[in-house]
Amino acid sequence: MGWAGLGQAEVDAALKAYFKLATLGLACLKRGGLLVSASCSAHVQAEDFFDAVMQVETALAPSRGLERCGGELRRARVVCAQAVKRSGRSCEEVQRATQPHDHPAAIEEAKYLKCIYLRVR
Repeated sequence: MGWAGLGQAEVDAALKAYFKLATLGLACLKRGGLLVSASCSAHVQAEDFFDAVMQVETALAPSRGLERCGGELRRARVVCAQAVKRSGRSCEEVQRATQPHDHPAAIEEAKYLKCIYLRVR
């Protein structure tokens, strides 16, 4: 059971959606473009979010911690990886950002802001 009663199936669906959005965004950008992906969901941990988005770069490589998401995410990775490979694009991580100092969080569950920047190659 995820934070605040959210089930793992819902968290898995969110991670799959973040991955698909990043893949679609990548396809819309020209080389040199900047893909920005962000989440304000407290239900999705920052590292899980970053891993899901970064799968656009390593979609056919062994999963880095997303095994628990089950077959649905793996199927999405394969479909999106094929689309990325056909586009001839890849990306590199530029920066990650989380909770800023002017938005402090006293407890872990309040650390919900996360963002990643990827440069399209």
